[in-house]
Amino acid sequence: MILLNKEQLKRVLKLNNASTKSYTYGLCRSDGSLFYVGVGIRSRVIQHVMKFELTKVGNKLKSNTTAKALKEGGVFFVISQFDTDRNNCLKLEAELI
Repeated sequence: MILLNKEQLKRVLKLNNASTKSYTYGLCRSDGSLFYVGVGIRSRVIQHVMKFELTKVGNKLKSNTTAKALKEGGVFFVISQFDTDRNNCLKLEAELI
């Protein structure tokens, strides 16, 4: 598993044409431990670390964990799969959870 910082992630998304493909991703603490798995398109994965997402009503556990990770060294990202078929990404997401 390769941990990516935000700038590396942006390059990977662009190189893999994330504007037209779905992908399975994970959010990790600075020690590499995975705390969230999701499926996205375009820049969805980056939105998790944006202020509006952290203060949104919804998954408070994820928001609190993300905020804590940001304070303790940052949030890192992993991309497990790019696919034109979103269902394949959803299957992998379920397996990883």
